[in-house]
Amino acid sequence: MIKKNIKYLYCLVSDTDDIYYEQTFISMTSLRMHTPSAFISLLTDENTINSIQERKADIKDIVD
Repeated sequence: MIKKNIKYLYCLVSDTDDIYYEQTFISMTSLRMHTPSAFISLLTDENTINSIQERKADIKDIVD
C-alpha cells in the first residue's frame, strides 16, 4: 500500500495583540510530530506576515 502525503491548510489572520499565532504554531507542531509526512501550508495576509516577523517562534520552519 502506497502511503500518500496528506495536505493540510491553515488559514491565519493575526496580530501581536492576540494569541492566534501561538495556537496555530502549537497545532502545526503537534501535527508535524504526529504526522511527519504531512504537507502543511499556511494561508495568510500581509499584515499577519509582518506580525510573524516580530514573533520569537518561527512558524516558517514548520510549513512546507
